[in-house]
Amino acid sequence: MPTPSTSDAVAPPKSAVAGGVQSLERAFDLLERMADAGGEVGLSELATSSGLPLPTIHRLMRTLVSTGYVRQQENRRYALGPRLIRLGESASVLPHSTGVGKALLADSTPGEVRALLARTGMPAATDRTLTTPESFLAALDEVRARGFAVDDNEQEIGVRCLAVSVPHSPTTAALSVSGPAGRLTDEAMVRHVPVLRQVAAELSEALARRAEQG
Repeated sequence: MPTPSTSDAVAPPKSAVAGGVQSLERAFDLLERMADAGGEVGLSELATSSGLPLPTIHRLMRTLVSTGYVRQQENRRYALGPRLIRLGESASVLPHSTGVGKALLADSTPGEVRALLARTGMPAATDRTLTTPESFLAALDEVRARGFAVDDNEQEIGVRCLAVSVPHSPTTAALSVSGPAGRLTDEAMVRHVPVLRQVAAELSEALARRAEQG
């Protein structure tokens, strides 16, 4: 029997770490493969790329959907879920210097915000970064008043970011758009904010429908 070429061979799952939990390793491997595929895949595609049996993939994906890390589209394909946003923000973006962080924390109590800032610290990424709990709490008051958050050169000089929270999301989530400060002007924000709000509302409705369907 001829030996399959490299291009025809199925990529095996990553080797299990000694002492690790195989189902967890497989679940994380599937999430990484989904990200490599652009964030949306079908079960057959995952089976081809991972080498795992379809029943195993279906069981893992069902668990990931129920926990919010994956969502199933109306076309039955699977997409990365909103709960990953919070994990990513917690791992790599300090909340006090980002628009997304402000949008996510806008509805938190002052005590919750102060406790979080005490854990993460408030290092200055630029000379525009808010570095005291009082200034950050004041910024959250502004977010609640106008309905969107702004990072104005606070994370990176020359870059502005707009962010809105996803209303009624099963897990805290936000959407944002970033760009050069010279292009993301106050006038541009007037145009972009309604679009972000509309997309956030549509995402909220999609998540609600998915939750009702179980």
